[in-house]
Amino acid sequence: MQGRVAGDPDRDGGDVPAGSNGTWRRLYLLRHGEVAYFGPDGRPTDAWQVNLTAHGRAQAEALAAALAGCGVELLVTSAVPRAIETAAILAAGIGLASLVDAGWNELRPGDLAALPPARLPAVIMDAYRNAAEPGACFFGGEDFGDFARRVGKALDRLLAAPDWSTAVVVTHDPVLRLVVAHCLDLGLAGMRFFEQEPRCINVIEFQRSADGAGSPLIRLLNGAPGDLARLAARGPALDRFHQRYKAALTA
Repeated sequence: MQGRVAGDPDRDGGDVPAGSNGTWRRLYLLRHGEVAYFGPDGRPTDAWQVNLTAHGRAQAEALAAALAGCGVELLVTSAVPRAIETAAILAAGIGLASLVDAGWNELRPGDLAALPPARLPAVIMDAYRNAAEPGACFFGGEDFGDFARRVGKALDRLLAAPDWSTAVVVTHDPVLRLVVAHCLDLGLAGMRFFEQEPRCINVIEFQRSADGAGSPLIRLLNGAPGDLARLAARGPALDRFHQRYKAALTA
C-alpha cells in the first residue's frame, strides 16, 4: 500500500463536497477501552481475559456517542474479551450488531514470568524496535511475521467486502500500530513510532478500486471522540481544492 497523510479539512475547504467523495471508504480503527493489566496487589492479571474498568466502559460509551451520527454500516471486533465488551457498547449505541474476526486479535505475548529478571528490560523496552528482525517474537510469544500476515489477511477481507462505505474495527494497540505503519510503507519496523491510547480513534480512508482496496489516506491518528467533528469531508484536501477551482473556472 502507498500511504498519504491528509490536510486539515477545516483549513482547506472541508465544507465543499468533493466530486470523488463516494469513491472513498472510511475505516474507523479503535482501541478498546481502559483495562487493568495489574491487580490491586500490583501483580499482573491475565492480559488475555481482562475486562474493561468502569472508566473503560465510560470511554466506550463516549466512542459510541461520537460514532452515532457517522453512518457506520459495519462493526467488527477482535475475539478478545476487552474488544468484544467495547464493541457491545458501541453496538448498543449505534444500533448495529458486531461481527467477530479473530484476525484482529491482540499480538499474543509470551510468559514474561519465565524470563530471567536481567532480560526483562531489553525484552519489554525493545519489543517493537526489533519487530522486523527474522524470528522476532512479542515478549517471547507470537512471531511478528506471523502476526503481520494474520492482520494483513483480516484487513484484506474487510476491504474485499463490497457492501460498506463506513466501517468500525475494535482491536488492540499492536494491531493499530501495524496497520498505520503499513499504510505509511514502514512495515513492522514502523510499529515503534506510534502510540495508541485506550479508546483512541484512527481514521483511514481507502479509495475504491477494481479489487476493492486502493490507496490509503490517513485522516486521524490516536485521536479522541471529539476529533471526529472535523472530519466531515472525505478524500484528499487537494481533491476538494480541485473541485472548487473547476467550479470557479465555469462560474
